[in-house]
Amino acid sequence: MDVQKWIDAWKQASGFVEKPGEEFLKIPGYFGNPNAGMFVAFVEKAMEMGMLSFNMPRRSTPTLVGTKFANLTPHPVVYRNGEGKDFTFPSEGSARVDVTPGTSFNHSIEGLGEFTVNTPAQMGEVIGLPEPDGETIYIVSLIVLTHPSVVGRNDVVAPATGPKDGAIRDGEGRIQGVTKFVRA
Repeated sequence: MDVQKWIDAWKQASGFVEKPGEEFLKIPGYFGNPNAGMFVAFVEKAMEMGMLSFNMPRRSTPTLVGTKFANLTPHPVVYRNGEGKDFTFPSEGSARVDVTPGTSFNHSIEGLGEFTVNTPAQMGEVIGLPEPDGETIYIVSLIVLTHPSVVGRNDVVAPATGPKDGAIRDGEGRIQGVTKFVRA
């Protein structure tokens, strides 16, 4: 994905305000690497230089648009409602983020031997997520949900699997189902 498109999508989704006359993408050493860690450093540097500020109002009424679910993860998703009834949404396709792998290099530590390390992957476009149709709520992975081109859509959710989300786990801690979803 073109860095400018990535930045523009992020700017729109995050609600940031760029100061007039300042060139947001002209920070030496930061252009051209949109991976998450580098982007955080990029944003911190831009804020330090006074080139942007954030204006992120909370949604006053969180809503979803749709009357049916389509699971676009590669596995079934089990949802347990407040009455304890389970609903299984079988996979109907796969929405994913295109990734360009980082470069590999070998490193050696005495006593451990040689091992391979990759530099961070570069995130690209979302693939396989349909445009809103007014009827369908798409269940996707968290990486798809948080992609700048998806943030703010009211027809996309991901299973809520965080430690405080009430996910249903087996005796070994593996997720068996969820009790809520997270909205884009």
